[in-house]
Amino acid sequence: MPESDFLPQFADRFTAKRVFSDPIQQDGVTIVTAAAVRGGGGMRQGANGAGNRSGLGVVARPVGAYVIQGSRVKWKPAFDLSRVVFRGQMVVLSALLVLGWVLTSRVRAK
Repeated sequence: MPESDFLPQFADRFTAKRVFSDPIQQDGVTIVTAAAVRGGGGMRQGANGAGNRSGLGVVARPVGAYVIQGSRVKWKPAFDLSRVVFRGQMVVLSALLVLGWVLTSRVRAK
């Protein structure tokens, strides 16, 4: 990607449209979804302008939605089962490591 194209594309990727969706309206209710967006980019220039390289990366995950009905606005958080399962696995793994450490300490103490 030429250097002159890198910054406009980078700025294009990180706009409010990546975080909030266009409003969806039906039966007097408006919904605006939201996502957590993160990313980055980089560019490397080789010697004498040869071998220019650049890259962009964007990751988004849903976090919830605003539900607007009349003059009331409610936040409805998204439920991400895979994150819950992953965190549960980390807790179990940590508990097993601590248990192993405690048992090893007791065996060495005897």
